[in-house]
Amino acid sequence: MRSPLTFLVIFIVTASLLACESLTGVRTPKLGPLNSPSVTGDPCRNADWFEVGRVDGLSGVPLGTSLYAERCRSQGVFVNDELYTAGWQRGLTFYCTPDRGYDAGRAGESYAGICPQNVEPEFLERFRFGSRIAKLEKENLALEQDIERRRAELQDLEVTSPSSEKAYSNETLARRLQSELLSLRDALAKSGFEIRELEKSNQSQENVSR
Repeated sequence: MRSPLTFLVIFIVTASLLACESLTGVRTPKLGPLNSPSVTGDPCRNADWFEVGRVDGLSGVPLGTSLYAERCRSQGVFVNDELYTAGWQRGLTFYCTPDRGYDAGRAGESYAGICPQNVEPEFLERFRFGSRIAKLEKENLALEQDIERRRAELQDLEVTSPSSEKAYSNETLARRLQSELLSLRDALAKSGFEIRELEKSNQSQENVSR
């Protein structure tokens, strides 16, 4: 016959599994790498400098900080700054959009303050939406790992010592772990709710801008 502690542990673990499964739906899929066109031509010697600049502009690289261009200069290769700058400006027009701002923030990218003043506010607003969601998703992963560790500890308590003193100690530990699990699941639920609200707000802004 199983002890009361055993039934307590089984109940807690089962409840934890069900609660975490019910929260799974609040997490959104991770975004993959942002798509950027590849640079054409052999590196440095036959580089298409307009395309190099366009890719840097589209990627949010500040003008004059291109690692690609600096590497070529260090090899004594001529860099066509005029073509590069023209390409960079072209790429920037596609980078400094609200949708791209959201994507950049969601992907965990940083913003170097390169967008023109007339479009920067809308870019930054959506960038912050994406950044906040990315931060919450990262925190959720840590919460889920904490929940998993405590569930494992509870399962280990199912093997108890015949000593009544040991059983009492394990029961106390089980109740503490149960309390911690409840707090962690509550934090996970609140984070999931905030993610949903942020995504709703972002979707509303997308609809308005179209």
